[in-house]
Amino acid sequence: MANIDQQRNDQVRAIKAVPAAERHYYKVLGCADGWLAYSISDAGVRALQLDGGNAWYKIARLQNGRFLCDVRQEWASVFNWEFQATNNQGLTAQQAMDKEFADKGIPVELRPELVGDGPAAG
Repeated sequence: MANIDQQRNDQVRAIKAVPAAERHYYKVLGCADGWLAYSISDAGVRALQLDGGNAWYKIARLQNGRFLCDVRQEWASVFNWEFQATNNQGLTAQQAMDKEFADKGIPVELRPELVGDGPAAG
């Protein structure tokens, strides 16, 4: 997490590194071809008082030697596996995740390396 910056969605819109005191709330899920996916824990959502909880995986792209999660970009987040499983589109969680990756311009072939295989189809 020390190599990840976040474009804040606030008045300043500054690009800032994830503060050292907050890094323990985050977990890197995977990294491939200049893309990185990470999540935040329930404790982190509560401590940082985040709207929407942790329904999303954050996506960052490698820029100038550091990963940037830019909230202004459509690709900056995807629904997590729990929410993909309840997509109400008649899709498996994997199909829903792949569709969201494709819709947001994230290379679908990187999905297993970035966010894993998801829940067992059942």
